[in-house]
Amino acid sequence: MSRYEDLKDRARETIFDNVMGEIEAPKHQKMIHDILDRLEIDVDDLYNTSDSHTEDISQLKSDVEIKLDAEQYNSDKELQKEIDENQDKRIDDNRVKISESNQEIKVIKDTLKHLNSSDEIQEAKGGSVINLPNNAMKSVVPNYRFEGLTLTNLVQNGDFNDGTRNWNVSGIEIIKVEKGVITFKKKTSPLIQIVFKTIDEDIFYSSAYVKSNSNTTRLSINTGNIVYHSGNGDFERLSLLERAPKERGVNFSLNTDDLNDEITMQGGVCIYNLTQMFGAGNEPSKEWCDEHIQGYVEGTKSVQLPMRVKSVGENLFNAFVPKRMYEGDFGEELDHNLIKRWNNTLSNDRYGYKILLLKGESYFISYNCEFVGDFDAGYGHIRDWSSNKIVESHSSREKNKLFTVPKTGYYYITFGGTKPNQDKSLGNPNNDFVIFKNILVSKLATDFKPYQESLAYLNDEVELRSVTNTKDYIENGKLYKNISDDGEILEKTEVVNLSTSGLITANPNGTIFLEPITNITGFYDNGLDVEGLDILEVEEFSHLINGVYQNLDVSKVKIEGGKLTHPDAQNGLVYLVYRYDDNPVYGESAISYYNNNRVLESPNGTFFKPVFSVDDEGNITMKGEKL
Repeated sequence: MSRYEDLKDRARETIFDNVMGEIEAPKHQKMIHDILDRLEIDVDDLYNTSDSHTEDISQLKSDVEIKLDAEQYNSDKELQKEIDENQDKRIDDNRVKISESNQEIKVIKDTLKHLNSSDEIQEAKGGSVINLPNNAMKSVVPNYRFEGLTLTNLVQNGDFNDGTRNWNVSGIEIIKVEKGVITFKKKTSPLIQIVFKTIDEDIFYSSAYVKSNSNTTRLSINTGNIVYHSGNGDFERLSLLERAPKERGVNFSLNTDDLNDEITMQGGVCIYNLTQMFGAGNEPSKEWCDEHIQGYVEGTKSVQLPMRVKSVGENLFNAFVPKRMYEGDFGEELDHNLIKRWNNTLSNDRYGYKILLLKGESYFISYNCEFVGDFDAGYGHIRDWSSNKIVESHSSREKNKLFTVPKTGYYYITFGGTKPNQDKSLGNPNNDFVIFKNILVSKLATDFKPYQESLAYLNDEVELRSVTNTKDYIENGKLYKNISDDGEILEKTEVVNLSTSGLITANPNGTIFLEPITNITGFYDNGLDVEGLDILEVEEFSHLINGVYQNLDVSKVKIEGGKLTHPDAQNGLVYLVYRYDDNPVYGESAISYYNNNRVLESPNGTFFKPVFSVDDEGNITMKGEKL
């Protein structure tokens, strides 16, 4: 039986148990049947190809041997090279095709799941990132909810802001130590450790970002739980969830068997007592902690407002946000999703755009190129934002390239070009350049779709706290406060209207990001007063000219002595968007959306669900019930 025959049969036998479903059934069933028929053929062929891979290689070897007899090849080295190149290409092609097929299967399953659903409004959950399914209707979301979370880090000086205080470092050679970073080599065992107290049999969670070139590097605790680094030379998040032993403290340590390896811990070490935070029996899983508890916390910290909610469509790439990383002759932005690039010097390939990608998720990247002058190919490099290390490369000769994110964090994409003679000189920007357009970064291998974005701001300065399973939360522009500023549970919920601007929209296969970003409007008089504002990164700065805000190059912004200045800014009203926190805390988040299989939109933008009635003679009437 085919791998997908059962799924196909179930799809053909889909029962629509209401009148509306019966009316829509032919359309939906035909769509599913067509997709499944095509998918069955494609996937079966794919797996047959993968299963017969060894036979293909054997046939290739036979063909090459014949060529050798005909003296078309001169050495075993060339023979092996052709075998390896063909084998690698087939493996890579199959990998991409299998991933594409899996994505199609996921879409079909989602479709089947929701076809018989009677829910007009459905809900997607996450932490700081929420992924929407393909049945989400493009519209303003009907409801949203953001819950509070309070974290208390048991490690003091976990970010090495005060050197190595509280740490046992007797067995290491310290190479560098500064706020947020320590680099060291092993001399003797133990490598680096800290002892902390816990309550007997409480469940706790620990994590650290570690860089190492050895797969013997490991995070361990004295309960026997161990997690190893892959040894790939990059930063990896090592985390453990464990129950505290009876009548003894817990020893957290980082060790290695490689005396020559330089190890770096970056961002800080965190250890949380989940039993105290969530209550006995309500402790979350390690997977939940990995997703929701990120960044470093010194002492106690909760979810903070102000907050920006950014909703984007399938295409995650925006050429304009943030702006250029560095000034210089690296290219120019021509339009959304269109970039002119002429500097092909690899060492100067630093013209990039930041994009948040999620750990373990697969993405596809594609673009079209136009070549002027002495260029014959364009390329894109995906780089880690903190290390500038290239983690994936993509060529214009590839239609879709699969990229799997190694860890959660910020990445950026740089663009360049190659010449037939591999000349790495700068060339002449007026005669030699590449135009990149229709740039797509997506969770699905799909045709190009332009970048879509909507922004909503929650402007109040508010903390959303949690005590065990009692939480503050925000719902539809209102704060529901259940915990006092002293951390005590209130007898009665306090409801407060919040200052909000913008709208949260849903997009099919879209993504929603919660960000520690806010905006202000002020008066610029040879500078803007920003005293008391924690500005870590300026995302947008514009001034009002003839009634229209015009964007300014944020790379020219300077902040000194509590004043923000820009050489091109004119006195008058200005608009500033900035990030204020590098390590935000986020609890459980939920976004509602209209189910496009059960909701209809009228020409004026009103949403209805079809409601049917029948009289005694079997006459059916339909009307729309407003949502």
